[in-house]
This record gives sequence, structure tokens and C-alpha cells, in this order.
Amino acid sequence: MRARRAGTGPPALSPAPRSFLFLQGPQSRFFERIARELIAHGHRATRINLNFGDRLVWRLPAIDFRGRLADWPGFVTRVIAERGVSDVVLLGAQRPYHLAAAQVARESGARVFVTDLGLLRPGWLTLAASDWRMPRDPAAIRALAARFPEPDLAPGFAAPFRLLAAHDIAYHVPSVLGRALYPHYRRHNLHHPFAEYAAWVGNAPRRLAAKRRVAAAKARFAAEPGSYFIYPLQLAGDFQLRAHSPFAGGQKALAAVLCSFREHGGERRLVIAGHPLDEGLIDWRRLVRGE
Repeated sequence: MRARRAGTGPPALSPAPRSFLFLQGPQSRFFERIARELIAHGHRATRINLNFGDRLVWRLPAIDFRGRLADWPGFVTRVIAERGVSDVVLLGAQRPYHLAAAQVARESGARVFVTDLGLLRPGWLTLAASDWRMPRDPAAIRALAARFPEPDLAPGFAAPFRLLAAHDIAYHVPSVLGRALYPHYRRHNLHHPFAEYAAWVGNAPRRLAAKRRVAAAKARFAAEPGSYFIYPLQLAGDFQLRAHSPFAGGQKALAAVLCSFREHGGERRLVIAGHPLDEGLIDWRRLVRGE
């Protein structure tokens, strides 16, 4: 995974010791590694665990939150005051817990650092101040890019699917089995992880068959003249789609695209590209065909 600071990013850390509060991050010890580096440079770091998976990927001192979501803002406010928190670090600004925590952190005078996976390109972790927004004007984006050197886009390390799957299972299975320790925790995902795992295993034969169809379709489109549109599907419960669009899920988004294309597509074709990690909970081919 590569990390790159988005835009001008947050200001450099001051030499004076700071107090960092970490919330949920990637399903690995990545945040813990950052915290250890900060501690080695004289800063303080702690974390709030929301479920048992959080506890297992963090071996430094931490605080457990076992209350209800309604109690969360007050809890974070107290932690920030008691620990003298100067900076909050989290993954995914729109998660319900993170959205509320970022609000109370800013009200308390703490800075909020937001990380996200694949926001700009696959395999990269972005870091930005919570009040930073990607410009919408292409000229502004080019001007911003001109201030930085060309990024090194070479893979930083190998991340095979089996490793990603192992991290996912090692995080979510304890989260489910340790539910009694955090009885009021609310996941931001639509589907239960065990349902996703079962669908992934059950969908394996269809996924293997789809590889051959996809290869044949790519060759056919490359050989045929004319242009076409590609709509890449997200996972059914993609949280960024639900948080930043008017759609409650991938099905609604697909339906809107199909309807719009039928009205305005003209002679061009629309190609629907499935997500490579689709777990198989939704029959996308059936939806596309209108069955």
C-alpha cells in the first residue's frame, strides 16, 4: 500500500509533543505502526476500540467504547479533554462514528486527519486534513499537481488476494464472535460478513466462468469499430457510493445508469464491468437484463 498526502495536506507536525487519537483504520496493524513511530518521536498515541476486531489489530494502550451510538459524541469529547488530544486520525470520514467524532474534535480544537483506501487510485492510501476538498475545476487540479513531483506509481509491495482475505477474516470473525463485549456496536456495512463469505464461496464457479466470458468480450470490443461507454460496478454495499451519492446501494445506481442510457445512449453501446471482488450477493447480469 502506498500513502500519499492529498493536495497541500495538513501542516507539518511541530516539534512539541502532540497527543494523537486513532479511530478505526485499515483491517491490519497499519495504524499501530504509525502510532509506534509517533511515540518514538516523543508524541503520545491512543485508540478507541469499537469492536473486538479493533482490539486485536492494536497492541498499544487503548480505550474500549461499549455504549450506544447516541452516547458516542459525549464519550469522544471526554476522551479528547482527558487525554489532551491534539490530533485525530481515522479511515473514512463518512462512517457514522467517524462523522460524529470529527465534528466534536474540531469543536474541541483538535485537528482531524482522514485516510481513505483507493480514493485516487487502487492500492494507495490517501491522507488529508478533514476540511480539504478535491477541486472540481480541471485547471485547479492541474495547478495543484504542478506543485508536486511526479508520483512513483510502481507497486510498493505485493498484496495478493489471499493476504487481503486473511486480514479481512482475521478482523471480522472476532468482531462477530466478540459481539458480547461490544453489544451496541453498529457496522456501517449493509451485509453481515458471514453472508458475504458464504456468497463468495458459493459464487466461485460462476466467477471462474465469468473470466472466460470477460476475456472473450474484451477481444470482441477491441476488434470492433465504434465507441462505447463503460460503467464499472461497485460492490453492492459500497460505502462511498452510499455516503456521497443519492443512491442507497449499487442496484439503484445501476438502474439509474441503465435508464439514462436508454434515453440518451443513441447508437453507442453500454458495457457493464463487474467488480473483481464482487461477493455474489447480487445477480448483476439479471438486473442488467431487466429480469
